[in-house]
Amino acid sequence: MAFGELSLLLALAAGIASFLSPCVVPLVPGYLAFVSGISISEREHTPYAAERMVLGTILFVLGFSTVFVVLGTTAAAFGGLFDAQRPLLSQVAGGVMIAMGLLMLGLMRWTPALREWRLLRMEQPMGLLGALGLGAAFGLGWTPCIGPMLASILALASTAGHLEEGALLLFSYSLGLGIPFLLASLLFARIMPALRGIQRHSSLLTSASGIAMIGLGGLFALNQSFYLSIASQRLLTLAGR
Repeated sequence: MAFGELSLLLALAAGIASFLSPCVVPLVPGYLAFVSGISISEREHTPYAAERMVLGTILFVLGFSTVFVVLGTTAAAFGGLFDAQRPLLSQVAGGVMIAMGLLMLGLMRWTPALREWRLLRMEQPMGLLGALGLGAAFGLGWTPCIGPMLASILALASTAGHLEEGALLLFSYSLGLGIPFLLASLLFARIMPALRGIQRHSSLLTSASGIAMIGLGGLFALNQSFYLSIASQRLLTLAGR
C-alpha cells in the first residue's frame, strides 16, 4: 500500500461521509425498520423491539461489509496483475478518484454513476431473516452518493500490494459506514434529532468530501502519494508524544 495507517483512516472517514450523505442519512429510520421488522411508531410499544433493531442492524452491517471486503480483495487482486506497472496503476487510480470527486461536486455527469441500483425493493419490512440479504443488496446496489466514494476507495485498494491490504481497506470503509448505523439503532431516540440536523448540511459535507477526493487523486495521479506516508508518520509521532 502506498501509505499505511493513514489509508485506513481515510477509508474510515469515507465510510462516515457515505453514511452522512443525502442518499443515506434521511433513510436511516426506514432501514432500521426494515431490518428489524418493526416500524418506528411501534418501537416503544413492542416487546424486545430495541434488541431486535440492534440485532437486525448488526446483520445488515455484516451483509454489506462482507460485500465490500470481497470487492476490496478483488480490486487488490486486479491491481496485483499489473504489479510491474504500479506507477501507471497509481495514476489510473488517481484519475478515478479525481473523476469521482468531480461527480460529487456536480461538475461532471456520468449517468451510470448517478443512477441508483436497487437489487431489492423495500416495499415491506423484511425482519431479521432478511437483514443479512438486505445488507448485501445495499452493498451491491450503490446509491448516487455512495457510488463515487466507494469507487474511489476501491481504486485505492487496487494500489495495495497484497490482498489482505485491500480487504482491510474496505473493512475500514465498512466500519465507517456501519458504526453510525449501529449507534442509530442503540441510541435511536437521542440520535435521530441529530441526524435530522445533519441532513440539512449533508450536501455541504458531500462537496467537502469531493474536494478531498480530488486532492487525494491528484497526489496519486502525479505519483506523489509518498507525501501521504510522510504525513502519516508525522501524525503517529505527534500521537505518541
